[in-house]
Amino acid sequence: MSVFSLMFVSGNFMGTIFVSKDGQVLYEKSFGRAVIEWNVANSNATVYHLASLSKPFTATAILQLEQQGKLSVQDPLSKYISGFTGGNKITLHHLLSHSSGIPNINNMPEYNTLSVSPQRLDSIINVFRSKPLDFEPGSIFSYSNSNYNVLAYIIEKVSGVTYQEFLKRNIFDVAGMSNTLHHGHALEIITHMATGYKEAGRTEIQRAPYLDWSVKTGNGSICSTVEDLNRFDQALYSEKLLNLQSKAKMFAKYLGDVGYGWYIRPDGDRERVYMSGRSPGFSTYYARYPKEKLCVLVLENLYVPSAREIGQSLASIVFNTPYPQRKLADDILSPDKIAEYKGRYEMDSSFFRPGYVLKITEEKGKLICDLGDMLHDVDEEFILRSYWSIIRFQRNAKNHVEGILFDNSIGRKID
Repeated sequence: MSVFSLMFVSGNFMGTIFVSKDGQVLYEKSFGRAVIEWNVANSNATVYHLASLSKPFTATAILQLEQQGKLSVQDPLSKYISGFTGGNKITLHHLLSHSSGIPNINNMPEYNTLSVSPQRLDSIINVFRSKPLDFEPGSIFSYSNSNYNVLAYIIEKVSGVTYQEFLKRNIFDVAGMSNTLHHGHALEIITHMATGYKEAGRTEIQRAPYLDWSVKTGNGSICSTVEDLNRFDQALYSEKLLNLQSKAKMFAKYLGDVGYGWYIRPDGDRERVYMSGRSPGFSTYYARYPKEKLCVLVLENLYVPSAREIGQSLASIVFNTPYPQRKLADDILSPDKIAEYKGRYEMDSSFFRPGYVLKITEEKGKLICDLGDMLHDVDEEFILRSYWSIIRFQRNAKNHVEGILFDNSIGRKID
């Protein structure tokens, strides 16, 4: 069984995977159902929400407006929106590269209410317009969806048309992306649209909670297919969308190894730019290997964020390099193993919640923690299903469990 089939049958992947080189399709296959309730299969025509994979399109639109002489990425935010905290210091460059200091709307208490009803860009921006900045603009990288809400507003203000209309005229139509759109109206009927699902327990799937995608305008509101994204990828190698100067700005490496709407991080010794996304019901990954002109796409209508690992494995297969060989047996552990693993682990400062104390317990011979179920993979390695994070137990010289490696963060066992 292939690693992708294993992901599917274990309930950890459902969607479409796609690989092309020089525009020619190397591999394309769909797994699972677009609508489980009606037994409608996923296919290459299935339309998926892209989540944060929408950001490269917003960045492309801003750079197109710069090419047209209608703005500059060095313009201050105050030129376009008044009354913004730090508006004279924040530039469009800071917004594009997540270095503005504007707090992330997704982390604000107002977000849960906003996300279930139709929103305008000004209503979204008013939530954080006057909030204190998290840091001095340009000093550090800190991912914030608010940045791209603001950029969408600027696109509308400068162009005089809606975000959707600008992207359709200048990106989707130019690149031949006839099945791509901004989902700004919840009542809109979208042909071949996948329903979003999420994990339930260790193996089951349930419907994702409702989300009105208008709250994500600019940062995560676009829907598309793998074949449309491949057309976008090919257009980026030409000057149909962006000239050479604009592409140099987009794919330059700024603070945090980010460009404009992309991460600029190598895959081993190969150049790679990529973006991933995750919003209720969907997980996505899109990688470009510019020297090889390789395009890797993984779109899934499941909140389990396995898309990135699947995408990286696809690239490894093309390049004939090693990739994770998952077992996902999730077998019953012995009482001795359970006794060794159970406990509290204090996470270091690199963890997404610095100093967090992770409690690992047991249920019917299997491990769980306060962040979700831990699926046993191989040896002393487990997968946290809800995040698709790798947790490895670490032993000392006396062969006692002394901590965990949670992705790239260290947790010290404290009891």
